[in-house]
Amino acid sequence: MKQNWHTGFIVVDAYIRKKQWPERLATGKAPYYEVGWGDEDYYIYGRKPLQALFLPTESVLCVGLLYIDPAKIYAAEKIITLKMSRTNFNKLLTYFSRAYKQNADGKLIKADTNAEAFYTFYKAKKKFHFFRTCNKWTAEGLAAAEVNIKKCCIISPLLLWRRLKIYKKTPARSKP
Repeated sequence: MKQNWHTGFIVVDAYIRKKQWPERLATGKAPYYEVGWGDEDYYIYGRKPLQALFLPTESVLCVGLLYIDPAKIYAAEKIITLKMSRTNFNKLLTYFSRAYKQNADGKLIKADTNAEAFYTFYKAKKKFHFFRTCNKWTAEGLAAAEVNIKKCCIISPLLLWRRLKIYKKTPARSKP
């Protein structure tokens, strides 16, 4: 999913097994989840975008509840649908789970937020900076799910989108 300079994921709840990505339930339950990662101050409050690029800053994981088909929310060119094996989908969900920062008791840490009611922000582990943007995070998630795209140097959504479109056109290859 692409929104201006931001990329992320939309996952279908029906495909998620009960014990997979249990952290999503802290946000609530919906037919679809929108998942993104980014600079805490910019993502939540829209503050200091330049500082977020040049100085490593705190990051958050955003989990949004979508109650209608995402195709009815986003224009067709803003969504690329990828089909993947159950195993690779599980790897993507594990990637999400590993992004959350937890307190000493192992509980998720919610970010102070003024976000819309259907979005919850959680403190994330890695710092945000010019070479680690939401686009890089999305590319790394795809790589974790064994989507064969080159994840190096992805700093813009346009580059990520180009690489995904090439991936979609490449015939599937079986592993030796």
